[in-house]
Amino acid sequence: MGYDRGKLDALRRKYGESHGGEMFDPKFRKVADKIFSKSGTRLAPYSG
Repeated sequence: MGYDRGKLDALRRKYGESHGGEMFDPKFRKVADKIFSKSGTRLAPYSG
């Protein structure tokens, strides 16, 4: 895998201002909407 400055710049333009909870793939968004509450929290995986 080579280093490509153009691709890196494109990724920075697309994702540079986003935060950790932001999702760009609609399929992942559907899953996250089922798991996480509106405040961004979820139940612990061992809680039930």
